[in-house]
Amino acid sequence: MAGTAEPSAGLDTERGELGAHARRGMLWSLLNSGALRVLNVIAGMVIARVVAPEEFGTYTAALLVMTIVLSMNEAGLSVAVVRWREGVERIAPTAVTASFASSVVWSALMFLGAPAIAAALNAPDAVTPIRLLAAGVLLDGISTIPNALLMRVFRQRSRAAAQLLGFCVGTPIGILLASAYGAAGLAFGLVVANGVATATILWLAPMRPRPGWDRATAVELLRIGLPPALTSLLLLAVVNVDSIVVSRVLGVGALGFYALAFNVANWPWNLLSISIRQVSLPAFSRLADDRDGLEDAFAHSLSLATGLAVLGGILIAALATPLVAILYGDKWLPAVVALQWLALLGALRVLLELCYDLLVAVGRAGALIRVQVVWLLALAVGLPLGAHLGGIAGVALAQGIVAAAIVLPLNARLLAGAGLRTRKLAGALLPVALGGVAAGAVAAAVMRSGAPDWLALLGGGALIALAYCAAFLASGRGRAALRWTRPSAPGLAQKKTSSSPNASSSRRSPKRATEELSQAST
Repeated sequence: MAGTAEPSAGLDTERGELGAHARRGMLWSLLNSGALRVLNVIAGMVIARVVAPEEFGTYTAALLVMTIVLSMNEAGLSVAVVRWREGVERIAPTAVTASFASSVVWSALMFLGAPAIAAALNAPDAVTPIRLLAAGVLLDGISTIPNALLMRVFRQRSRAAAQLLGFCVGTPIGILLASAYGAAGLAFGLVVANGVATATILWLAPMRPRPGWDRATAVELLRIGLPPALTSLLLLAVVNVDSIVVSRVLGVGALGFYALAFNVANWPWNLLSISIRQVSLPAFSRLADDRDGLEDAFAHSLSLATGLAVLGGILIAALATPLVAILYGDKWLPAVVALQWLALLGALRVLLELCYDLLVAVGRAGALIRVQVVWLLALAVGLPLGAHLGGIAGVALAQGIVAAAIVLPLNARLLAGAGLRTRKLAGALLPVALGGVAAGAVAAAVMRSGAPDWLALLGGGALIALAYCAAFLASGRGRAALRWTRPSAPGLAQKKTSSSPNASSSRRSPKRATEELSQAST
């Protein structure tokens, strides 16, 4: 009889080890994201003082092109390597070859097509920046597989070192050149940053596979990677179609203001999304066959990640005017009208990102593709209308309406179809709703107070945050979600069995095992 407990004990041990690796990866990912976010904010403040909105809009147009090409470049290879359930020694040579060959093709197309692309975006001065950033596509092809190998083993410390080193070398160069060469100087600095990061990743990678080729392996990698890659590409189109519309309809000057608003609005989203997604997909994937554990991990992740995102969104929306004036200067105040709407949208995007990773992990990537197509079509209709009627504020508002009224209900249906109880997930969002109502009331009072910018930003921000946290923690679900972030006791008791002499102490082990994975996701 005692032998019947051994498989469950092994499962608990495996879960505990995964939880420990994921927590360490989450910690380094969060520290890296936080450091980069702070450094990016500081760099953005300096850049805003150096370049005009039109130059920043031109650089944004070129960066948009590189971002889209990068998404098409890897064809899901990194996801396939991360999700590969066996050793990667057999697939790595083929993956390296495919990644590099693809990057050569796409970087050449980007370089040669720069004039036509710039004309299509109504950004004629973006030709040189686009051609400079084509080098970034080639660098991406070199680093994609080593980077995926680091992600696979939760080596976020190594990835953090590469990204921070690249930023610290390339960003000052870009800022120095921007004062003389505008958008082209910023683009060159980004290429330098990518080059330094790529070299560091190659040095720190757990293995350096040599190029090779096996047709059957390539087909298998594409089978695993292409569905989520297509979904990611569609999601990327969803995220960036607003910039395309603003550039084409309103011009690069408006795109400069809109890009700054978008960047500021997405401070919470970038921090939380980047941190979560480094470990959520691997952790959710390994929990795919443990539906109860997956549901618990997702529900608590939902409470905490969305809760933080909503707080950040309310703070930015309420304090948009003093925030922009103090950090970027009065010349950027036209960005405020878009920032207020985009800040609230950023909170919703964190929720949708979590849904995306869970549905990919349980094999619902095909259904996600259909959702992304609907989302993109709705934006293709709504955003130009918003631009014509309300400028950059109309574009931001149209995005929020489409996400809340169309995309969120579709994701809820997919979650229910994957076996997750909608009622439980809705309950996980109750403390977020309570906090949002309380913080919104205080924010409205702060906005009407007419206080000086510094006082509104510091004092008003503190009051809004206190109101939100108090309401969030007033809910039992909010307190329960917060308790799940506490480190579990070392060691896992065996799962309860009818013959276990320590049945009373083993009742907690399944929950503890799930807690460890929930912590990794939150």
